Amino acid sequence: MQAVRRRWQEFEATMRKSLEYAIAIGKELVALKEAVPHGQFGRYFQDSKDPVQDPLPFNRQWAFKLMTAAESDLLANVSHAKHLPADLETVYQLATLPQPALEAAIEAGRITPDLTRAEAKALKREISPKAIVEKPQPLQEEVWAACERTITDAVDDAVRLFPQLDWRIKNLLDHISNTLNNAIKQRRKLQDRDSAIDQHDQRRGQF
Repeated sequence: MQAVRRRWQEFEATMRKSLEYAIAIGKELVALKEAVPHGQFGRYFQDSKDPVQDPLPFNRQWAFKLMTAAESDLLANVSHAKHLPADLETVYQLATLPQPALEAAIEAGRITPDLTRAEAKALKREISPKAIVEKPQPLQEEVWAACERTITDAVDDAVRLFPQLDWRIKNLLDHISNTLNNAIKQRRKLQDRDSAIDQHDQRRGQF
């Protein structure tokens, strides 16, 4: 029994070391994505339809999970490593939690090395709604930057992989532009109406 226990401890230590390596890889992937031009990051993985020469030996979904774990300041913090399960899939589920909720769960002792993937998902379902309510409102520039990056990357990928889609993308963007223009016009009408009502009420209040 002692021999089995010793081997198990060695096995757990190996898994934990693997998790450290996985988070380190995630940080390198984040740096790579920031360094390459828009629309090119996906080409570095083996499941790309137009990969670079000698692509990385894993797919984009796996890379996304590594990056998500690495971008969590709490999970990447060495002082919290002793609380984390060694399974990367479980750590990924924790990484998708809002940071305030994750920090509260760690402090409450709800996240332990024995936490299973199913338990992590259950914890996520339980506390995410509460945490999302408490999540601070993002800045306008942050939302705009994320929107611009998402649209640009999607269009770059589509045109690069399937050039014949360019006219369909243009038509879609024209439709979106027209929809936004109509929405802006409608909002201005409502603002003008509200302003006229306020001025009328102010004049009535003078008599």
